[in-house]
Amino acid sequence: EFPSTYDKITARLIDGLNIKEIGIEEFNRRHGTTLGMNYNLLTNNCTNFALCILVGKSVCYQIDYIKPIILELLKKEEVISQLPDYAKYWISDFKDTSS
Repeated sequence: EFPSTYDKITARLIDGLNIKEIGIEEFNRRHGTTLGMNYNLLTNNCTNFALCILVGKSVCYQIDYIKPIILELLKKEEVISQLPDYAKYWISDFKDTSS
């Protein structure tokens, strides 16, 4: 017998609340998701985590909205050079995952 949608959501929620104990890799393995350990405001947000729990998919709709703006800013080295280190990390992470 297959678990009901409610049972799947409950399992993801319980594991999400215990993510520190089970680890992000185990959470992703159990639920077929792609949550990352390093939080990047360009590609991760609370809706990503909530959708991961509710529908079992790692989805970020926020990035679809701002992607054209970021791609345009990436062409401007003077902008990139003024960013703090954490933002440079976010940008490099974004470039690696935006294709």
